[in-house]
Amino acid sequence: MARLLFCYGLCAVPAATCGGDLGAPGCLRALGSNPGFCAARAKTSIVEGLEPESAACIRPCPPDARTEMAKFFGHMERAPRYLSDTDATNLFESGKNFFNHFGALTRMSLRLQKQEFLLRPKLHVLTHFLMDLKRYRTNPRMFHCYVDEDSMGLLKRICLKAHVRHRNLHLMRCAKLRLRAMKRLMPRLNRVAGVRAKKKR
Repeated sequence: MARLLFCYGLCAVPAATCGGDLGAPGCLRALGSNPGFCAARAKTSIVEGLEPESAACIRPCPPDARTEMAKFFGHMERAPRYLSDTDATNLFESGKNFFNHFGALTRMSLRLQKQEFLLRPKLHVLTHFLMDLKRYRTNPRMFHCYVDEDSMGLLKRICLKAHVRHRNLHLMRCAKLRLRAMKRLMPRLNRVAGVRAKKKR
């Protein structure tokens, strides 16, 4: 695009300065200082340049890490327990693309010496999810949840507050209460699952 503007006399800097980007500082300064620049003329020149070289000028922007992670969770929530080839492929591709973008963002963060990630996913667990998706085609939503991670925080609080002499007893009581609560909750979960299965039929 900078080469096109240079040919029309709208840009006083060489094309290499802008690097093909109209938002580059050198290109913006040249456009702002040129009294003959107007929106209509720029639009005409851009359209004339895009028509023969649309494939070279217009390139789809790659999705970022947030988009791929959102797609991964979206597919996972909508997919059934046993995945089809299409569902497994979509989930695997979204996770793999997320890994690629996350690696690039990590290298950029190290180069700039800035930590920009407020939320860090557990990449090791995600790696196993992707391997199982490709191998067994089973939805991770059916066997993984964040209840276990929440219980780890609960156990940590018990270990910090309980006396050393009675710590094991408190941990066993906590585990027993969780089992009782889950036993009471399971019939309701089974009824809801049965209703959903009947609706799908």
